[in-house]
Amino acid sequence: MIALDIRIARKSYPGSDGAPPRTVLRDLNLSVEEGAFVCVLGPSGCGKTTLLNLIAGLDRDFDGQIDSAGLHAGALRIGYVFQEPVLLSWRTVGENLRLVMGPVQIAAETDLSLLGAMSLLDYRDAYPKSLSLGMSRRVALARAFVVEPDLLLMDEPFVSIDESTAEGLRQLLLQTWRAKPTTVLFVTHDSREAAELAQRIIVLAGSPAHIVLDRRIELSDAQRADPREIDAVRRQILPAN
Repeated sequence: MIALDIRIARKSYPGSDGAPPRTVLRDLNLSVEEGAFVCVLGPSGCGKTTLLNLIAGLDRDFDGQIDSAGLHAGALRIGYVFQEPVLLSWRTVGENLRLVMGPVQIAAETDLSLLGAMSLLDYRDAYPKSLSLGMSRRVALARAFVVEPDLLLMDEPFVSIDESTAEGLRQLLLQTWRAKPTTVLFVTHDSREAAELAQRIIVLAGSPAHIVLDRRIELSDAQRADPREIDAVRRQILPAN
């Protein structure tokens, strides 16, 4: 089933000091299947974050249409993991999660199960300032999943942390996604990260940006753990990047 149908004819930003508008995205057409894990790959500044913001409805000023009717019967639940964790500093870890939970989830103590899965249960009453960046990113991931999203948007969520921590978070993401399947759009500029995570890779390039490659990635878990297999995928997608 097609869960998300994206048709962006043009997305522009006003120019400054009398300069003409700057078009960031043009003729970008993309359909995403329900439950798919899709990575959007492209260089920094090419419009990947803009694309997520359009999908999330944070920016409605564009020419085109985004249809998410295939994802939900009622109100669309969106989880959005930003580049920075964006936790409320005056709230504890547990309170940050419970702010976005409904009565059923609170009664079921869904926050406790997610914090346990992410090895954060001992930090439920801690404040964000006492957490490492990697731990804060785990909290942000738990907060996104706790709403049981129809659509999970992730904007380079593991950038600026060491590779060992990032790899652990990638594996945690995959485990959580498999346990609670949802449709994922994951933005990155890292081709290795995309190859390790994605069922499908969309490559954006050009100015204005548009899709230059759309490739399905059919690798087993064992293959995704093999650097040679990942490098083979990267060689397939890098020439278009």
